Amino acid sequence: MRIAATLLMGSVLVAAHAFAAPLEAEVVGDEVRITVNGALFTAYKSNEVLKSPYFWPVNGPLSGESVTSETSEPFP
Repeated sequence: MRIAATLLMGSVLVAAHAFAAPLEAEVVGDEVRITVNGALFTAYKSNEVLKSPYFWPVNGPLSGESVTSETSEPFP
């Protein structure tokens, strides 16, 4: 759980440094919202009710659209 968050944050930090984009993280309720250059990149969601923590959405760098879905449905 913490390893995945650390790896993601490290990747985001490297990417933000490479593009010189401002990176911010803010705790809101049970999640940590990560923004790059003022736009939401992802949110790390975790609480006692969840089976495991997860990131949602994970937005693409150019489109700003989510490349993930928040569902418990199995893949088709």
